[in-house]
Amino acid sequence: MITNKGLKEIISEYPELRHGLSGITEVAEGRMSNNFIIESGGEKYFLKRHRFLKRRPIDDSQAVERFFFLHGIPVVLPLRTKSGKIVLKREGRFFSLFPFVSGSHFSDDKTPSLAAASLGQTLGRIHKAGERGYPRIRDKFKPWDKESFHREADAILKIIDAKRNKSKFDKKIARTIRFKRSCVDKEYLRYEDMKNLRVGLIHGDYHDGNVFFDKKGVVKHVFDFEKTGIAPFTFEVIRAIQYSHVTGYGKEKALGAVKRFLRGYTKERPLRNGELRDGMEIFYQKQIHSLWVEKEHYLYGNARVDNLLHSVSYLRRIGRSRTSLPY
Repeated sequence: MITNKGLKEIISEYPELRHGLSGITEVAEGRMSNNFIIESGGEKYFLKRHRFLKRRPIDDSQAVERFFFLHGIPVVLPLRTKSGKIVLKREGRFFSLFPFVSGSHFSDDKTPSLAAASLGQTLGRIHKAGERGYPRIRDKFKPWDKESFHREADAILKIIDAKRNKSKFDKKIARTIRFKRSCVDKEYLRYEDMKNLRVGLIHGDYHDGNVFFDKKGVVKHVFDFEKTGIAPFTFEVIRAIQYSHVTGYGKEKALGAVKRFLRGYTKERPLRNGELRDGMEIFYQKQIHSLWVEKEHYLYGNARVDNLLHSVSYLRRIGRSRTSLPY
């Protein structure tokens, strides 16, 4: 949490906050950042504390936001200070102030059927713009590494095995890592063998939690580009399908919503033969090689991401979906 002194210094920099602070609420969502809703002069604003400790990735993500905004994507851009800055550093952290926007999220049976199509169509527009002429971004897609996976898995399992009294979470992690290891050993494919991919600028964390819909289910705002980079487009297509509630959140029986998403996407950006299948394979390989949650918990002491651990049943479902998606 930022101190009162730091907050006052930030407020003094923005003409929109000239009336002073009348309220501040910490936003509960977000596992790698701390954000706040600021109230001033009868208006609301969104104060984002960037999760990065260095300026370079923040500059990259904001350059990408401006790029997509200029290509007609409904991106929420940061406000400028009196001196024209869009990022401030206070107390060792970086902050940006955004206009407060609202909209709908859907996660139940009342989800409009249009939501999946609009989510897909908006991603298609993002990828179409990201095919050429984009700003120079240093973050690029990192393929999986079998040797690194085994080395890190061994280190985590060694920590767990050394515990005399193992928790349920310890046992779940050990079971998940051993399952991932069996998949890696049996189903390993090289990234270089994927021949049907097109690469360009992607959002990086596109799913229905990082957009707002209107009441009809049309995407009205897109935000959170901090994971942007250069990567295969269909990797993000599959990731968005798997991580979004409006497409069934990866459930096998949600093919209707998945088809609507893909129709929306291909309306803006047609896919080539084999491109989606290779995207699915890349997603699967990244999942079985990923030890992000495990490393955060056991190596870095960060338990905030524990509930993001994918279960063995989820990984099995992803493996099966490689042959069940409507390619």
